[in-house]
Amino acid sequence: MKSILFIIVASYAGLCLLLYFKQGSLIFPAPQTAGKPQAPTGWVVETLQFKSHDQLALTAWLVRPSTGMAPLLIYFGGNAEEVSWTALNADRAGAHALLLVNYRGYGGHPGDVSEAGLVADALSVFDQAKALTNIRNDRISIHGRSLGSAVAVAVAAARPVDKVILTTPFDSLRAIAGNAYPYLPTSWLLQHPFDSVMRAPQVKAPVLVLVADRDQIMRPNQHEALAKAWGGPVQIKRFATADHNDIPETAGYWDTIAAFLKSSSPAP
Repeated sequence: MKSILFIIVASYAGLCLLLYFKQGSLIFPAPQTAGKPQAPTGWVVETLQFKSHDQLALTAWLVRPSTGMAPLLIYFGGNAEEVSWTALNADRAGAHALLLVNYRGYGGHPGDVSEAGLVADALSVFDQAKALTNIRNDRISIHGRSLGSAVAVAVAAARPVDKVILTTPFDSLRAIAGNAYPYLPTSWLLQHPFDSVMRAPQVKAPVLVLVADRDQIMRPNQHEALAKAWGGPVQIKRFATADHNDIPETAGYWDTIAAFLKSSSPAP
């Protein structure tokens, strides 16, 4: 009997240790190769270099109309996403220029991936983006998808942004982990909690929440606590036929984003 109990305890402890030490590869399955962004007709792509908070070199792409000043939209991708693909869709989001930066450890970038590193880098990119030419530095909005929604919320809580777009967002990774592994002490084991619901009350900018009703990766209602906690105006758009990965190809997705970005920002 004691040997059986020992095996059960040892197995449970081993599972906890495995989750603790391997969670990085589960949360951040980073693509190692950067793509080649293509600009929509009448737009241009500029290759830029940013410095991370700890002085790593991060390559970025600015996709913008070929003439005139434009407000800026910064995009933060999902946990397994290499972001160059979305350059071709820049004009579908309206007249905003689009800034794309792969995370540290993604797309050939140096650096170890962590929540703290991703958020600090995103803040550095936001601050440096204000110096870009042909950009209205008083009109910077941010868009985060999946894991990137948590990065976007962290930036919006720390910097004055014009608008926030969250695609398939979640309240916290701690809550997701708790739902996935209810038999494990995930609150103690999780090193990267991405607690968006804690930061949400600090954000006064309006938010557009885009939900995929057929999402198989996170629960479609995962956004509800986040939306309820948001400190500014909230607009929610559900896509009945979309799942977690194909929502950008769903009819009405880009039109909804363009209309939101074009709308007047209500006073906080």
